[in-house]
Amino acid sequence: MEACEYKRSFLKYLPFITVITNIEIDHLDYYKDLNDYMNAFFALQNQTSGYIILN
Repeated sequence: MEACEYKRSFLKYLPFITVITNIEIDHLDYYKDLNDYMNAFFALQNQTSGYIILN
């Protein structure tokens, strides 16, 4: 499944496996800056109960 980071909507999921293929800053209308954007991805990693695969 693909999940969108817009408005942190991907944090609604509690995955066992998370695969992140790329991170490119987007949705600057919502995120304050790169740090805020990256913190959303860190939050997703923290709620992944199994494996995280980063490309």
